[in-house]
Amino acid sequence: MAGNPSPPPSDAGFEVVRRGYDQGQVDAHLRRLDAEISILVTDRDAALAQAVQLSRELDEARVRAEKLRSQVRTLASPSQSPQGTTERIRAMLRLAEDEVADMLSRAETEASRRTREAEAEAAQTIAAAQADADAIREEGRIDAEKMRQELEQEREAFALERAAALERLAAERTSTEADLAARIEAAEQERARAWAESEARRKMVEEDFTIAMDQRRAESLSALAAKHAAALREAETLRDSAAARAREVIARAEEQARERMSEAQQRVDELVAVRAGMAEQLTRTRTMLEDTLRSLAVPPEQLIPSARTASDVPAPPPSDVDDAGAVDEEADEDGEPADGADDGSAADPATQTAAGTPARPPSRRRRRRSRAGTTHR
Repeated sequence: MAGNPSPPPSDAGFEVVRRGYDQGQVDAHLRRLDAEISILVTDRDAALAQAVQLSRELDEARVRAEKLRSQVRTLASPSQSPQGTTERIRAMLRLAEDEVADMLSRAETEASRRTREAEAEAAQTIAAAQADADAIREEGRIDAEKMRQELEQEREAFALERAAALERLAAERTSTEADLAARIEAAEQERARAWAESEARRKMVEEDFTIAMDQRRAESLSALAAKHAAALREAETLRDSAAARAREVIARAEEQARERMSEAQQRVDELVAVRAGMAEQLTRTRTMLEDTLRSLAVPPEQLIPSARTASDVPAPPPSDVDDAGAVDEEADEDGEPADGADDGSAADPATQTAAGTPARPPSRRRRRRSRAGTTHR
């Protein structure tokens, strides 16, 4: 047993010995840990790819917004209108551009922050899982090494006991052979002395000698067999004890590994939920941007003021008057002037009614209706 060369260590870092851990189970467990770490790395790469895609979509939305701004500026320039745009429309365009720029800035900031948080959490989770796997692998290696050393010590002790037993057996055999040789010599002398007496006496002495030799040989073989069986029983007891300790250590290591992998899986689920929330919020932001950009696409004919005279302007329907009055009341309740009511500025001549009274400026609700109708058309 002591002369057998030990096999080379496996890729997992554990030395393969005759008595110890189950190599197939430990290697399979390590392969499972490597597979789960690979899955975490793949999820991290997918999250990064999605963040890159979202950044690309944000850049495209920014380009589209810039194009729309260019179109708005082109439409709002004095050369596009024979009569020129009013200060009111210019203010509306500036407010719309500021609102779009602010929404794009907030969306870009939020996307960058969510991307950084997802990358940091994914990196932390992968590092923690890798550290746990390394710690479990190191603990298993240390336990296996300790067990191997204990088994080696027990094997050496057993080898020493076996050598001592063999020495004792050899000494007893030598003593027995010496005693047997002395007896043989005495018997030969006795036979020589008795040879002259009679042939019957010689045969009797030979028979007695043969019986004594058989009995002595049987006693020696019986004692040797008993010692050999005792040595085998002791070796079997030592092997069973070592195997039980090895199974207990492996069971504890597997339980700890299952707990660590359960914690890592829970963290991965949390990251997946955060990623889903981020994707949903980015989708809502993109939808809001598209709605805002569609609402900014105003036809050119709405920017050109009507050339009709004040007498040709029809009176607004009652529903529009009521809506405008409601908007004015809401503005009065908030402590702010209604839209278009500039302090100390004269009303636009084009907005005068037939009776000379300044017409009520269009309310926010009417402007929204106009934009909605333009979008539907």
